[in-house]
Amino acid sequence: MSRTVRVDWLDARTAEGPWVRIRDAVLLSPARCRSYVRVLVDDPHYLVLASHVGDDADDDEIGGVISIPRGCVLQITELAEREPQAKT
Repeated sequence: MSRTVRVDWLDARTAEGPWVRIRDAVLLSPARCRSYVRVLVDDPHYLVLASHVGDDADDDEIGGVISIPRGCVLQITELAEREPQAKT
């Protein structure tokens, strides 16, 4: 299975509303994001990540899939794997 990581990355941000003053627009900066995910693809140019992974051995479905360009990635931190807790 893929590895679990924390990815700190930058995302595009848009101004609120259709019209803004130039003095406000120049203050707009990218949004800082943090995702706890499984790495599906670790390409030199981009990552493909999944935030939801099914735990059924017969089920290979995933959710919350996103592709992030490497230029937007600030840091990748490896996370320790833990055994799933028993269902009660």
